[in-house]
Amino acid sequence: MARGFRVVQGRAWTEAPAWLAVAPCISSLGLALPPAGESESTFAFFGDVLASLAASAVERPQLWIIEDVHAADAATLDLLGFLAAPLRTLRALVIVTTRTDALQRRDPALDQRIGRLRALGSELLLGPLADDNVARIAAHVLGRTLNHLERDELTRRAGGKPLFVVECMRGTALGQRLISRTVHEIVRARLVHLGTPTRELLRAAAILGGEPTVGVLAAMMGELPATVIDRLEPARRHGVPLEVEPGKFRFTHVGSGNSGRSFPEIMAAADATASGPSKSFGLT
Repeated sequence: MARGFRVVQGRAWTEAPAWLAVAPCISSLGLALPPAGESESTFAFFGDVLASLAASAVERPQLWIIEDVHAADAATLDLLGFLAAPLRTLRALVIVTTRTDALQRRDPALDQRIGRLRALGSELLLGPLADDNVARIAAHVLGRTLNHLERDELTRRAGGKPLFVVECMRGTALGQRLISRTVHEIVRARLVHLGTPTRELLRAAAILGGEPTVGVLAAMMGELPATVIDRLEPARRHGVPLEVEPGKFRFTHVGSGNSGRSFPEIMAAADATASGPSKSFGLT
């Protein structure tokens, strides 16, 4: 698809400076970023970006790839929203990626901006990778073909998610455990936003392992099944447990066994962070 295009990539990060995600794209047009917080200069800047992008697209088709826009700042989202409609008339394409479980953000104003992008653009939902594709990516990262046992274990742990496939194989290549520190940090960042009742329930489920049912969790916690379901809901929205069938869950990112740290240890790290100084964590 990118043949003949000039391709520029950017990525959003939580708590990053304004414009970080689109800074490489803006630089490719020969423009400078505007001062933060000046609305008049910002709107004029939007017009300059559109004009420069249109001129560049005449010479060569332009492709911008902006990843993790669920973590983007308001200025970046406003610029992307401004460009969305005019892009239809240009030889230019902007692809943005996000996690569906991260679209319920803590800031309603940012949620609204992302909703506008979804309405103006074309949405493509991607499912988990097929097992053969998991093995192909793993072989590329590791530099060798996985044996059957390694392939089955990686497939079970990664859940078809490219990031986890790559990170697990990078850890293996460095002689580390199958589940890398990066994966642990990603899971911990998702957990830290959850309330104490939900984290307590996840810890109990992690101790049980496998695919715990609501009934077993309710008995373990001394609560009604309906209460357990309500407490699990915030975690389910963040993509931590996957409901494989009504009333039965499994964790989508972390297993037990030969991982470097157990899920209860990650839960403890999340608890320590949540009870410490106030800090915002991304869900990337």
